[in-house]
Amino acid sequence: MPRNVSTHAAGIVLSESPLIQTLPVQKGSEDKLLTQFEKDTVENLGLLKIDLLGLRNLTLLSQALYYAKPYLPDHFDISTIPLDDPQTLALFAKGDTDGVFQFESAGIKNVLRRLQPTTFELVAAVNALYRPGPMQNINHFVARRHGKEPASLPDASLKTILAPTFGIIVYQEQVMRVAETYAGFTLGEADILRSAMSKKNVQKMSEMHDKFIQGAIAKGHEHQQADKIFNYIDEFANYGFNRSHAVAYSKMAYQLAYLKVNYPIAFFVALLNANLGNQDKVRLYVTAAKLRHIEVKAPDVNQSERFWTINQESLQMGLNNIRGVRTDFVTAVLAERQENGAFHSIQSFIRRIPEKLRKQEVLEQLAYAGALDHFGYNRAEILRALPDLIDAANFGDLILNETKIAQVEELALTERLNKEKEVIGVNLSGHPLDDYGTFISEHQLTQIADIKEADQKIGVLGLIDGVRTIRTKKGDLMAFVNISDTSGSLSVTVFPNLYQKVQDILKVGQIILISGKTETTRQVSLIAQQLNLAPKPTVSKTSSRTWFLQFDAQHDNDDNKRRVSDVLKKHHGPIPVVVHWQNTGKSSQLEQKYWLSDETGIIRDLAPLLGADNIIFRR
Repeated sequence: MPRNVSTHAAGIVLSESPLIQTLPVQKGSEDKLLTQFEKDTVENLGLLKIDLLGLRNLTLLSQALYYAKPYLPDHFDISTIPLDDPQTLALFAKGDTDGVFQFESAGIKNVLRRLQPTTFELVAAVNALYRPGPMQNINHFVARRHGKEPASLPDASLKTILAPTFGIIVYQEQVMRVAETYAGFTLGEADILRSAMSKKNVQKMSEMHDKFIQGAIAKGHEHQQADKIFNYIDEFANYGFNRSHAVAYSKMAYQLAYLKVNYPIAFFVALLNANLGNQDKVRLYVTAAKLRHIEVKAPDVNQSERFWTINQESLQMGLNNIRGVRTDFVTAVLAERQENGAFHSIQSFIRRIPEKLRKQEVLEQLAYAGALDHFGYNRAEILRALPDLIDAANFGDLILNETKIAQVEELALTERLNKEKEVIGVNLSGHPLDDYGTFISEHQLTQIADIKEADQKIGVLGLIDGVRTIRTKKGDLMAFVNISDTSGSLSVTVFPNLYQKVQDILKVGQIILISGKTETTRQVSLIAQQLNLAPKPTVSKTSSRTWFLQFDAQHDNDDNKRRVSDVLKKHHGPIPVVVHWQNTGKSSQLEQKYWLSDETGIIRDLAPLLGADNIIFRR
């Protein structure tokens, strides 16, 4: 007798007559009707038990199609896309399957890279093989696929059944077809054989063995060969996967992969919204989007909606992504902006939000997230001014508009990025390694995204995101260190001998220089041979920093040019200025006498003359 009652997550029992005529039932949670017998007894009574699964990836697929609609051809139907699309199959072959249902784990991505599938059938086979039992056949399957191991067949009559999977029984349906073709089983008998083998029902298998031999002899096969083939299918059947299940899952995965490769911005906005609150996933998918040259924008009180959106062919993070910012605050900001237009200044923003929502701690989170950057002040200036601005807003517009914001030096890069990552889970305005560009180039270090193969000796510069220590069988401590650079993330293995020397510097937030050898046991990783703290970057104040100004049709006139020239002279400095003329499409770098400093007041002075959207300071 069962000691307790539990409910199957997706099991449904079907009967042609009322269930109570066949078995006892009871009420479960939420008054759901449950059978009092467990699944095997239910099936033995002749009832049909099916598992009806609900998949959130169907919602992801639906959302991706919604966002892709402006880019899709008329009458597009995802169910009719070609299953031989070269770009989609190439994505699987590269293991570029982050966000693709059933194909996200490091292990299965490694199998894809080894197998190099060129057909949908091979994609489905990987899905079927990458499971606890069938995994033991992966190496043979890959070797046979590339001709490194003979794809032997137990009998020539089985070629059409087993040739597509290189002589390996991958699917349960193949067991049934072998029994049907070789031993004359009906499909009903073949299904009983499949079930007996997969469940290791010894008594039933013995019965089916005798029937198999008799059927094979009746079809002209020898007893010894028939016995050999029965043992052959028994060997694989225990690990066979349901083909219809594998194909259905793989079809959904293929559809997601098709959207990812052909409509990437729609795919990623749907994927990011499906993973709200999971900062590890958000970081992973943001990095993947950037590698596709998709711009990812920080939250912005004038541009962001509640969730991730597509904004001028860029991914725009939503205000709901900011930690510590309540839903009612976001609702109020969006409603005010919808009703009365954009916020033209920090003073305007604070004045227009309801007084009960003017909380310093909430506005600080917005500042750290970069949601107030476009007002023309650096984050340190906004953070310092917030108490005065909030107090002034409570006294009315006159005092608020007269409240000055003092110029102060921006937060140190590391502090700014750490706070940004803390509140939105990812760095969008920069990376702690941004100042190391020259160092990486001079020392010929490898970007993480460029690490593809095993047995490469490389050097990598990375920020420590996490450290996990374990003890070996001998009791020695070693570590697995997760690092990232501006292109991606990587796991680094630090064995005991090296760990003893460097354990004091393995702290989250440290920037380290590692040399070692790559491996791809399950995913690309690095075995550290040397590990040191990175030196402090030596950054030229002008290196890579540039002001970009655009004269569009609205602002391109002689009077405006003169006034812009006056601003450039007023804020003269060492940073180059590049001007783009929209009417001619030409760009040019100005003479050094018109170069600018990095003063925060520059944007305030130029915005009325050019429009805020036409001014970019690339740090």
